[in-house]
Amino acid sequence: MSAKLKDVMSPAEFREFMAKKEAGKTSKYKAIPTETQDGQKFKSALEANYYKRCWALQQVGEVTKIEREVRYELVVNGHFVAAYMMDFRITYRDGRVDHIDCKSDATLTPLYRIKKQLMKAIHGIDLIEVFQDKEEFSIRTKPGERGRKK
Repeated sequence: MSAKLKDVMSPAEFREFMAKKEAGKTSKYKAIPTETQDGQKFKSALEANYYKRCWALQQVGEVTKIEREVRYELVVNGHFVAAYMMDFRITYRDGRVDHIDCKSDATLTPLYRIKKQLMKAIHGIDLIEVFQDKEEFSIRTKPGERGRKK
């Protein structure tokens, strides 16, 4: 007689199942999840490195606030179209606010480009795309253009 299958998992069995499932997953864009020394978890090494840079600026008083994964709703004529989650919103001592998205060429998708335009049209926000070349960050406003160092 074969073993009978259960229709219900215990919470412990479910956690174990999900842990095994997550362990086998890789990021769609091959990003490596990274944790900083202070325990912050990021979806990519680029995000973690950019956070470290901003954190250092915060320690010397140049940056007053670092917000991660800031969500905006994209609503047109009263209709919810999509949500957009940027990587960082950085507030500086002088009151300036930067809206940052850490990118690679692979993540510059058509959907991202549409959402970027909607962010400008609806919220008046110009997203700053940050790329990493070796150990330096660069900002690019157009795909394929050489970034200026930040």
